[in-house]
Amino acid sequence: AYQCSKMKSKEESDALRDWIFNLEYNTYNIPRPDVNLFLDVPISFVDKKLKENREGDDREYLKGKSDIHEANIQFQIDVRELYLEQTVLDKDFIRVECSGEDGQMLPPQEIFTNIERALEPHWK
Repeated sequence: AYQCSKMKSKEESDALRDWIFNLEYNTYNIPRPDVNLFLDVPISFVDKKLKENREGDDREYLKGKSDIHEANIQFQIDVRELYLEQTVLDKDFIRVECSGEDGQMLPPQEIFTNIERALEPHWK
């Protein structure tokens, strides 16, 4: 979704997605996952987290600069839309709700319960 959202048109985005899937699953024969979970967090939460001061060894690759994927909230919105689209296209790509009716992030235990519910049909 991150790479596909950089494309100029829906057709280019779809073509890149198909190319990536073909490369991974047909050319390289990477095993296709039984299930993929998309943890759908509120964009307001993403925006807040990306605006917080983030430091540490895992940020050294930036050498003091900002991450281009993190600097543009519209990019994050576009990525989310592609993940949502994939949940429609692929029955094994499952959206897990991470926000409550108020649009705020759910507590971790509720998210975990939603994950368990999403995986339950795949345990059989």
